[in-house]
Amino acid sequence: MGLSYNRNEFHNPAMSADQAKQMASTQCKKWGYQGAEVAGTEDTECLTRRGFGNCGLRQITVPYKCVGAPAH
Repeated sequence: MGLSYNRNEFHNPAMSADQAKQMASTQCKKWGYQGAEVAGTEDTECLTRRGFGNCGLRQITVPYKCVGAPAH
């Protein structure tokens, strides 16, 4: 699963890495797993370019995987 947020060059994300992990863990627990952990590196995609070609708005996606055997 991936958690995505948008960020421009003047804006810091409103969510911390700990808060994002908690959101992912909550979803995994709904599916019967014990929690979640980051599963790789974040992916950044430029959504809009500014006048000189630099990125004005990015979408950042952090991959997570559910961990712990699912409850039966």
